[in-house]
Amino acid sequence: MVASYAQARTTRIFPCDQVHPESIKVVTSRDGSSPAALLVAREVSRLGVTGKYALVFRAQGPQQDAAKAPAVDGRFWTFESNDDPAPLVRSIRDGMLNARIPGAERITKQALPPAVVTTKTTLD
Repeated sequence: MVASYAQARTTRIFPCDQVHPESIKVVTSRDGSSPAALLVAREVSRLGVTGKYALVFRAQGPQQDAAKAPAVDGRFWTFESNDDPAPLVRSIRDGMLNARIPGAERITKQALPPAVVTTKTTLD
């Protein structure tokens, strides 16, 4: 997966084999506020701007962060958007299926429809 690709220095590349497929979820808030603001984890990083939906996943981290010591299970990353998250989720699933990542076949069922978060929610 590639995120924040608008500028070379902010490009984030997440190799499929470093993303935990079971961690991929989509959340939204009941009141339309930033759903990622309600997500709490030991390590969580936002990718991009705020939106109605947040795609959440756990990964070791993008390639340029390799010099930093990642958490044992990786950190959580969130990507928010106002667009329907279903095409993005299906794209991630298809890419992970093509890469033969175990568990990829369950991504769509576990991530959609978006879960509604109303209070601070712990990811760890």
